[in-house]
Amino acid sequence: MIEKEDIEAVASATTAVGELIRVAGETHEAKQAGQNIGRAAVTLTAALNNCLLPIAAVNFGFDRARQYFGNLFQTDIAKATEKIPVEALIEPKASVAGPALQALAFSHDEPDLKDLYIRLLATSMDSRCASKAHPAFVEILRQLTAKEAKLLQLVLSVNYLPIFRVDGDVIQGGKRTLHTNILDLRNEVTMQPQEDPEHPAMVDNWVRLGLVNVDYDRHLVSEKEYEFMETRPEVLRCRAKITSTVNEVVLQKGIMFTTNLGAQFAEATGIRNPSAN
Repeated sequence: MIEKEDIEAVASATTAVGELIRVAGETHEAKQAGQNIGRAAVTLTAALNNCLLPIAAVNFGFDRARQYFGNLFQTDIAKATEKIPVEALIEPKASVAGPALQALAFSHDEPDLKDLYIRLLATSMDSRCASKAHPAFVEILRQLTAKEAKLLQLVLSVNYLPIFRVDGDVIQGGKRTLHTNILDLRNEVTMQPQEDPEHPAMVDNWVRLGLVNVDYDRHLVSEKEYEFMETRPEVLRCRAKITSTVNEVVLQKGIMFTTNLGAQFAEATGIRNPSAN
């Protein structure tokens, strides 16, 4: 088995006690060139030694993080790097590996987020596409919830998606937005339309992070792309509750498209297959 050394805890009167987790690759397994788990461990050893993993002793998840890095991490990184040719496997840049490993310490128990961090690390270890693993992508991942990470993998897998908002025509004149940033969300089991109150804010967050843009002045040419609007719970509810101040519900078609940054992020995290440099 690949050995793990514990680094002596460092403490002072003005700083919190921290521990470093270190994975050593100086074993017979790690030296077998044909064994991916060994190659991955050796490649990451320097990064783990040089990039501190400051986990405060007061952190309630410390023990679980230590167990993860000592055991499952090596399996996860081996699986993510199994298709990288031996000659293409490189040591990841500290600017990517350091923050990514730190973030993994706090998100390894959230599968959808963990997978994105692991794939980003794998990309940074592949000389053929390592340049796509931008250091900013770690910070982007830090600002996503696990629910967002799962949905974002579907959103960024394509270039364009139909989106719409619900406006209400006000009797006194003008319009009032009732719902915005509505996508064709469906229940994974029944495939029926499903509403998530958090979703509009998620879209705003993706726009803020520069991953997507939303434009309600344009829409896709195919009307078929927008047929889902009529069955959305938000639309049905608004039409059933027309008030004395709102006399008509108007559906404003729009388009959500992946930015260049979003496309590169998708490639670096394995959501899309990397394009040629």
